[in-house]
Amino acid sequence: MRIISENPLIFVDADSADEISVHFRSTYHQVMESFKRINHPCVTLNDIIEEDSAITYGIVQAGDHFDNGVPMLKVTNFLGGRRLNDGPFELVNPTLAAKFKRSKLKEGDILLSIRGSVGKIAYVPKRLEGANLNQDIAVIRLADKKDNDLVALYLESDLARLQMTLHTRGAAVQGINLKELREVKIPVLSKEEKQCIQDRYELFRALEDKTSPRIDSIAAELKCLTGKHIDTAFASELDLQRFIGIGSNKIFLANSDADRLDISANHPDYTKLVNQIKASPNSGSLSGLVEASEERFNPDDHIGQEIQYLAIGDIDGISGNIIEPQIMLAEDLPSRARRLIHAGDILVGIAGASTGTENMVVFPVTREQEGWVATTGFLVLRPRDGVDIHYVCSLLKAPFVLRQIRALLTSPAMPTISDTDFMQLAVPVTNSDARKTTLIEINRVLKEERQLTIQLEQISEQIEQVLSEAKSNIFDLLDDDKFSAISARAMVIENAMGKIEEALQ
Repeated sequence: MRIISENPLIFVDADSADEISVHFRSTYHQVMESFKRINHPCVTLNDIIEEDSAITYGIVQAGDHFDNGVPMLKVTNFLGGRRLNDGPFELVNPTLAAKFKRSKLKEGDILLSIRGSVGKIAYVPKRLEGANLNQDIAVIRLADKKDNDLVALYLESDLARLQMTLHTRGAAVQGINLKELREVKIPVLSKEEKQCIQDRYELFRALEDKTSPRIDSIAAELKCLTGKHIDTAFASELDLQRFIGIGSNKIFLANSDADRLDISANHPDYTKLVNQIKASPNSGSLSGLVEASEERFNPDDHIGQEIQYLAIGDIDGISGNIIEPQIMLAEDLPSRARRLIHAGDILVGIAGASTGTENMVVFPVTREQEGWVATTGFLVLRPRDGVDIHYVCSLLKAPFVLRQIRALLTSPAMPTISDTDFMQLAVPVTNSDARKTTLIEINRVLKEERQLTIQLEQISEQIEQVLSEAKSNIFDLLDDDKFSAISARAMVIENAMGKIEEALQ
């Protein structure tokens, strides 16, 4: 075995140096070409740190947790946006922390992950002054704190990351050692150039700050609007323009003769809605559309057989997709694994925190799940003749039905609706033509929602791309033409946002 290079250290068995480290030589070439394009003198990262400080990592062996000890930061404490979370932090013995005084943190220090996920950045806030860190993080304390943002931005750029990549080693857990980190080259910029880069980058970062909340707001408004349109489609089956809305008045239960004494089941938000539905000649209960399956699975009849088992948590309540089915021997199934399901059935989660919410599991069973076993936390519904399974699934996710379910839940610790209450939910019970018309309208509304959601996702991705491009090549921000090109793309994004907002008016 031969040593071809000591920086980084490369061991090879190849007969020729030309055969070694293609990735290293390619990356090195990129770095050299980048410095040529920038055409600025350079200093090392170690040249710009505070006197009497050092670029160093922290505690190597923390020992046992020490109550009321010194917080020791880990890479898991890093958040996005150069922030640190609020813990929990590992606490170490103050005597041990005192032995690592060079890594004792001060407000404004730059932290850089150097092992595992190399290159993550965070600032030390005042609340964590005096804390320490572990060996996976390096602390960088600049002589001029006014350069903190620019240096942090540079360390996140392609040029700095390429230099760190040159010296990142390790198969299972990659890392860069402190010697190479200290030698990372940084172009020397004038005060005007520094300000130009920071100001121009800030424009794109501000775009993200401004647009992200707008995207979240539009998505929430879109979801609400879709729910209203779906409710309107079902209300039309009842010859209603809309369902009675939710009020904000407090009520006191005074009728001791009520079937149920819980306030939610006697609240006007629920009783007025149900009375409105029942007043229509086209109304009925859910049992008019589906029947509850009583078919049970007996594990004693299948000893030694592998069984596909579905628990409520195995199905994503938002997408309706199976996350991962469980496969186990019949004799190992939990006692709640007793519902036998068939293609064409509908699984509905009637117990758990998501019951009565948009995330409530409503899953149409396909041929792929024929003969599987489900938990008794599901109610298994079978549509009656002529009732479309997709119509029922849409109905059970409709806001006016979810309102009824929430009103009838019992047990705050494990919210549950009884099979009887569920089957008596007030819904339209009409003919197949009316249901078909409703389903067509619902599918149209959902298609529009998906299209707008895709547009929002694309805008979000485009914002990330613009910010990533600006961050990756920060020296391009000194080029007016390149800056103008990125700015034009940012303007297109803002215009697209405006069009979506107009479409929702």
